[in-house]
Amino acid sequence: MKKQISILSMNMNFNNPQSKVLRQTDVVINTLLKSKPTFLALQEFGTESTTGDVLGIDVQRRLESKGYSMITPQLEAKYPVNTRIFYKSNEVELISKLNPIYKNGYLNRQCGAKFKINGMELIVYSLHLPL
Repeated sequence: MKKQISILSMNMNFNNPQSKVLRQTDVVINTLLKSKPTFLALQEFGTESTTGDVLGIDVQRRLESKGYSMITPQLEAKYPVNTRIFYKSNEVELISKLNPIYKNGYLNRQCGAKFKINGMELIVYSLHLPL
Protein backbone atom coordinates (compact mmCIF):
# COMPACT_ATOMS: atom_id res chain seq x y z
CA MET A 1 0.00 0.00 0.00
CA LYS A 2 1.36 3.40 -0.95
CA LYS A 3 1.88 5.95 1.78
CA GLN A 4 0.37 9.41 1.43
CA ILE A 5 3.04 12.11 1.12
CA SER A 6 2.63 15.49 2.77
CA ILE A 7 4.88 18.51 3.18
CA LEU A 8 4.45 21.21 5.79
CA SER A 9 6.41 24.44 5.32
CA MET A 10 6.76 26.85 8.23
CA ASN A 11 8.65 30.05 8.82
CA MET A 12 9.80 29.65 12.42
CA ASN A 13 10.28 33.43 12.82
CA PHE A 14 13.39 32.94 14.96
CA ASN A 15 14.89 36.21 13.69
CA ASN A 16 12.36 38.73 14.99
CA PRO A 17 13.70 40.51 18.08
CA GLN A 18 10.62 42.79 18.22
CA SER A 19 8.20 39.88 18.45
CA LYS A 20 5.74 40.10 21.33
CA VAL A 21 4.70 36.47 20.85
CA LEU A 22 6.27 34.13 23.39
CA ARG A 23 6.03 30.57 22.13
CA GLN A 24 6.50 27.30 23.95
CA THR A 25 8.39 24.38 22.42
CA ASP A 26 5.50 21.97 23.11
CA VAL A 27 3.10 24.20 21.18
CA VAL A 28 5.56 24.55 18.27
CA ILE A 29 6.08 20.76 18.08
CA ASN A 30 2.35 20.03 18.32
CA THR A 31 1.68 22.53 15.53
CA LEU A 32 4.36 21.01 13.31
CA LEU A 33 3.17 17.43 13.85
CA LYS A 34 -0.60 17.97 13.94
CA SER A 35 -1.09 16.98 10.29
CA LYS A 36 1.47 14.12 10.53
CA PRO A 37 3.63 15.42 7.66
CA THR A 38 6.11 13.25 5.81
CA PHE A 39 8.35 16.28 5.33
CA LEU A 40 8.83 19.52 7.25
CA ALA A 41 10.50 22.50 5.57
CA LEU A 42 11.48 25.08 8.16
CA GLN A 43 12.76 28.58 7.44
CA GLU A 44 14.29 31.12 9.84
CA PHE A 45 15.60 28.31 12.03
CA GLY A 46 18.66 28.49 14.25
CA THR A 47 20.22 27.72 17.59
CA GLU A 48 17.83 30.04 19.42
CA SER A 49 15.14 32.55 18.53
CA THR A 50 16.23 36.15 19.03
CA THR A 51 13.63 36.52 21.78
CA GLY A 52 14.91 33.36 23.50
CA ASP A 53 11.49 31.71 23.66
CA VAL A 54 12.37 28.61 21.57
CA LEU A 55 15.65 26.73 21.23
CA GLY A 56 16.36 25.15 17.86
CA ILE A 57 18.16 22.19 19.41
CA ASP A 58 15.05 21.39 21.48
CA VAL A 59 12.89 21.42 18.35
CA GLN A 60 15.44 19.25 16.53
CA ARG A 61 15.68 16.69 19.35
CA ARG A 62 11.93 16.47 19.75
CA LEU A 63 11.46 15.90 16.02
CA GLU A 64 14.22 13.27 16.03
CA SER A 65 12.46 11.50 18.92
CA LYS A 66 9.34 11.35 16.71
CA GLY A 67 11.26 9.62 13.90
CA TYR A 68 12.39 12.58 11.81
CA SER A 69 15.88 12.96 10.34
CA MET A 70 17.29 16.30 9.23
CA ILE A 71 18.84 17.88 6.14
CA THR A 72 20.93 21.01 6.79
CA PRO A 73 22.22 23.75 4.47
CA GLN A 74 25.85 23.91 3.32
CA LEU A 75 26.45 26.87 5.61
CA GLU A 76 25.02 28.03 8.93
CA ALA A 77 24.46 31.75 9.44
CA LYS A 78 25.34 33.65 12.58
CA TYR A 79 21.71 34.75 12.93
CA PRO A 80 18.75 32.32 13.00
CA VAL A 81 17.83 32.56 9.31
CA ASN A 82 18.71 29.00 8.29
CA THR A 83 16.66 26.39 6.46
CA ARG A 84 16.02 22.82 7.56
CA ILE A 85 14.21 19.87 6.04
CA PHE A 86 13.04 17.09 8.32
CA TYR A 87 11.72 13.80 6.93
CA LYS A 88 10.16 10.65 8.40
CA SER A 89 13.14 8.31 8.16
CA ASN A 90 11.02 5.18 8.67
CA GLU A 91 8.89 6.07 5.60
CA VAL A 92 11.40 7.81 3.34
CA GLU A 93 14.85 6.79 2.08
CA LEU A 94 17.41 9.56 1.64
CA ILE A 95 19.18 9.15 -1.70
CA SER A 96 21.36 12.27 -1.76
CA LYS A 97 21.64 15.80 -0.51
CA LEU A 98 21.39 18.44 -3.28
CA ASN A 99 23.65 21.37 -4.06
CA PRO A 100 22.45 24.95 -3.63
CA ILE A 101 20.19 26.29 -6.39
CA TYR A 102 21.21 29.90 -5.80
CA LYS A 103 25.00 29.76 -5.83
CA ASN A 104 25.76 33.50 -5.41
CA GLY A 105 25.06 33.59 -1.71
CA TYR A 106 22.52 32.78 0.97
CA LEU A 107 23.80 29.21 1.30
CA ASN A 108 22.23 29.04 4.76
CA ARG A 109 18.78 29.78 3.35
CA GLN A 110 18.52 26.75 1.08
CA CYS A 111 18.74 23.00 1.32
CA GLY A 112 17.29 20.06 -0.48
CA ALA A 113 17.55 16.36 -1.06
CA LYS A 114 16.44 13.54 -3.30
CA PHE A 115 14.37 10.88 -1.56
CA LYS A 116 12.76 7.56 -2.42
CA ILE A 117 9.22 6.91 -1.27
CA ASN A 118 6.53 4.61 -2.67
CA GLY A 119 9.04 3.32 -5.22
CA MET A 120 9.46 6.80 -6.72
CA GLU A 121 12.10 9.48 -6.43
CA LEU A 122 11.01 12.81 -4.98
CA ILE A 123 12.99 16.03 -4.63
CA VAL A 124 12.20 18.37 -1.76
CA TYR A 125 13.91 21.75 -1.69
CA SER A 126 13.45 24.70 0.62
CA LEU A 127 14.73 28.12 -0.44
CA HIS A 128 13.98 31.51 1.09
CA LEU A 129 15.75 34.65 -0.02
CA PRO A 130 15.58 38.10 1.56
CA LEU A 131 13.67 40.65 -0.45
